[in-house]
Amino acid sequence: MNSDQPLRVLLLSSLLMAESAAAAQPLRHDIFARPTLTALTVTAQEIPAGTPTEMWTPKLTAVMVAGSNSLATIDGRILKVGEFADGFRLVAVRENTAVLTKDGQRHVLTMSAPAPVSIKARSEP
Repeated sequence: MNSDQPLRVLLLSSLLMAESAAAAQPLRHDIFARPTLTALTVTAQEIPAGTPTEMWTPKLTAVMVAGSNSLATIDGRILKVGEFADGFRLVAVRENTAVLTKDGQRHVLTMSAPAPVSIKARSEP
């Protein structure tokens, strides 16, 4: 057996791995980036004066607590702290809650807990 053979095998396998890595398709987007839903986000300036907001009954469906980068999903819109939804500004996100303000009034939305499922119901196909 030739003493250079293990070195040749190592070099050949390195070249093959480099070729396959170069042929791999790169990611098209950052999977951890926040979705761009700017069309769904409304700023306070876009809301006409006198728009009735008393009937607004928002539903909080998800929160991500991450300091100043915290997010809340309200009525299907993903909002970052400081953004507006129907004239309400998201000011804080906590576990299971989102705090909004409008006209100096504070509104706290709470996520509803999922209905409990019995053990018997889980085991049935």
